[in-house]
Amino acid sequence: MNIIYQMPAKVIFGKGTVTLLPQEIKQYGEKVLLVSGKGKTSILAKEIGKVLETDGFQVVPFFQVEPNPSIETVRAGILLALQEKVDMVIAIGGGSPLDTAKAIAASVGSDSIMEELLGINKVKTALPVIAVPTTSGTGSEVTKYSILTMNHKKVSLVSTHIVPKLAIVDPELTLDLPRNVTIDTGLDALSHLLEGFFSRSSSPISDAYAKEGLKWFKYGYEGLLVTGDYQYRESLSMASLLGGLTINTASSGLAHAIGYPLTSNFGVPHGKANAMIMPHLFFWQKSEIIKKYKEASEILGYSDLCEGLIALNHMSDIEPIMSGFSDTPEENIINYAEEVVNNQRFMMSAPKTPNKEDIINMYRKLQWK
Repeated sequence: MNIIYQMPAKVIFGKGTVTLLPQEIKQYGEKVLLVSGKGKTSILAKEIGKVLETDGFQVVPFFQVEPNPSIETVRAGILLALQEKVDMVIAIGGGSPLDTAKAIAASVGSDSIMEELLGINKVKTALPVIAVPTTSGTGSEVTKYSILTMNHKKVSLVSTHIVPKLAIVDPELTLDLPRNVTIDTGLDALSHLLEGFFSRSSSPISDAYAKEGLKWFKYGYEGLLVTGDYQYRESLSMASLLGGLTINTASSGLAHAIGYPLTSNFGVPHGKANAMIMPHLFFWQKSEIIKKYKEASEILGYSDLCEGLIALNHMSDIEPIMSGFSDTPEENIINYAEEVVNNQRFMMSAPKTPNKEDIINMYRKLQWK
């Protein structure tokens, strides 16, 4: 057994830990590019920016990040970071601001245009990234991945150099999340835990994270479907963190690849897209993952994993089939399937490798009959 494991991030977890941010980042310099979205998270980011300024930091705000961030948005952030000669990049928000911050830091630190860095291990150095997540699902605060959108397709930047130097996971920052965001991001965390657990690239280290994360997910997510109490927010934040640690070495899987076109072309939220795909994918893969399939079922309290996931989707108000998808031309579905089978990162981690027709059949299961 040969294992390479690298976890460069420092993680601070717990209630009120966001207050530790100023003292923790002094080692990285004085000038900060503060990255956030355009909505509610920008209000929090502004408050954090004021605190940083009070502590002597120079803060350059970049609150332009949209859901599923585009290459164009990243370019705007890169230009601002270069003009202001920032020392570090701090991301406040969900996966979109975090992924944007990583991409900006990679481009500025490497003195390279973004297109040259897309792919695996093309980044040689990056500005320090500090992540303060305000959702509990992406795990991006501890991963080497930055997922962006270019020409209605998902593209990725993968490098250990963009793993945040510091992740402050304060579950209190998730207390006001609306139900739909809690569901979408929570199911994203579940997909990381399950796909990382089933991955061909998994190891005893990633498996330990995944199994522990599934326990935290079960308690936190099911609780949050009923109430927004802090104890459940904390549990789901831990599940998200453990999901990120899982896929950082084991990788996520084909549910992500199959779901990306649903997000890019139909606006289906990322976690919801993964959740719709997982029962079909895992049923198809079951023969190759049977031992872990049963283990995951037991941890989550299901007699059968796929049946349990379908029931969980129903509890989460997620339809098993996608309205409007039946109007999609067959040619488009074939193109989506080709995107999936050409995605080498996810194909390499798949415990059972599909062909194009297998993927097309999974897409067809999402169509109205």
